[in-house]
Amino acid sequence: MSEMLMRVNPRVGAAFDSMCKSIEDTGTLEPKVRELIRLACVVTDRSTYGIRLHALKAYELGATADEVAETVMNCLPVAGVEAVSSGLAAALSAVEAKRGVHHGS
Repeated sequence: MSEMLMRVNPRVGAAFDSMCKSIEDTGTLEPKVRELIRLACVVTDRSTYGIRLHALKAYELGATADEVAETVMNCLPVAGVEAVSSGLAAALSAVEAKRGVHHGS
């Protein structure tokens, strides 16, 4: 998750990884739910990298493509049409690539 942080400042990258691990180790949410929440956060932040990352992680943890899409759609009242439209494209393309689904030529 913090590859760039580790490259630029290994101490900060290690601290970030430690913080994330602490949240996961002390939490009660299922990993899939935690990733769907993170997906919603990065949609509102308009982070294409984060959207792809968390959509893929959620999918790998058992979320369906429909659950990924529904998570992004639920951001509409907060994030707006543009963020949700681009978020859907990024999230679903990441999931489809993992599933081996290809569109176009």
